[in-house]
Amino acid sequence: MRVGWLTLLPILGGCNLVFTSSDQPGRDASSDASTDASSDASSDAPTVDAAAGQTNLAFITNETFDGNLGGIVQANNKCQLAADAAGARLPGTFIAVIATKNPAYNALNSLVNSRGWFRTDGELVADMPSEFHTGLRSPVILDQSSMRVTDGVAIWTGLASDGTASGSDCGGFEQASNFSQGTFGQAEIRSLAITGNSSSCNMKRHLLCVSTGQNTAVMPRVPSANRMFVLTAPLILGDPTDGALAGIDEKCQADATQHGLSPGTFVALLSTTSQSAIDRSGLSTNTDYVRLDGARIGKLNAVPRTFINLDAAGSLVADGTEVWTGGSPNVVSLNTCTDWTNAQATGGYGSVGHASARAYAVGTNACSNPKRVYCVEKQ
Repeated sequence: MRVGWLTLLPILGGCNLVFTSSDQPGRDASSDASTDASSDASSDAPTVDAAAGQTNLAFITNETFDGNLGGIVQANNKCQLAADAAGARLPGTFIAVIATKNPAYNALNSLVNSRGWFRTDGELVADMPSEFHTGLRSPVILDQSSMRVTDGVAIWTGLASDGTASGSDCGGFEQASNFSQGTFGQAEIRSLAITGNSSSCNMKRHLLCVSTGQNTAVMPRVPSANRMFVLTAPLILGDPTDGALAGIDEKCQADATQHGLSPGTFVALLSTTSQSAIDRSGLSTNTDYVRLDGARIGKLNAVPRTFINLDAAGSLVADGTEVWTGGSPNVVSLNTCTDWTNAQATGGYGSVGHASARAYAVGTNACSNPKRVYCVEKQ
């Protein structure tokens, strides 16, 4: 059995998560993936009712706070109050994921005897505690009411990249001065989800809240349809050896076949100067596409709900990996390496480490630079 993400994935029923339909007013259901990460990928996304089961949960507070959180105790209290406001669907004891040098405190140390954290929509966030600083399975972008946070999702943490206290913690998160500094993460960027940035403590940011105490084994979940992966090998689009669109589609299909994803027809997610990627390949705007581990990416004409970062083998692709797209999948593009035939032109690309519009549209680059492509299963 392959060791990796594909062998450590949730069967939600096994975790006793109970899904209920959600027609919550105010959910952002924009379908334009060319906008910033302000649109939810689905207006009918399920919410999870954990009251019937035993699992750890994670959410982002919908409220923002300056660096004076009131210290550790009050930071934790802010998370608990947010969870309590959601009622029975968020049971358990919640803490804020923060760290301070003085007093010496690290919330990650409180997670060591727990296992398995899920978003409030049932998506796996982390199997083991170490993943909170080495890289989460899916970003924590939903608040305690299962609404997508839409402002860039910056969170106070005081954590360094190795999971230790950074020392930049707004004076133990008791200061809101513009002269003091605090470390924060950006939930939608996998490599920066917990750390990587600092700012003055008068800025307002969210908190990442997690429950503890449950030890839920994470079991395999392998989808059989609507799959999406990152092509294993990078391409110089427009290079004669890689072919034009038909040849690129064939590479997606060959990659899928080689790694046992057949039956299934896979095509490259590439826009052209006359058609969007969705229209070119005859893909659906009403289908929830999924990673090979079952994590829901969402609809192709919306901002993705998770990182698109597994290849055809189910292996994790490095966060900085860039993919040729031509831009957002639902728009016609002028940046297509002359419809993917000219290595001397420029093309639009995205990045696998982002759960935002930047997954599809980061910028443009010379087509002579090798990049991968997204491969999508066509119904």
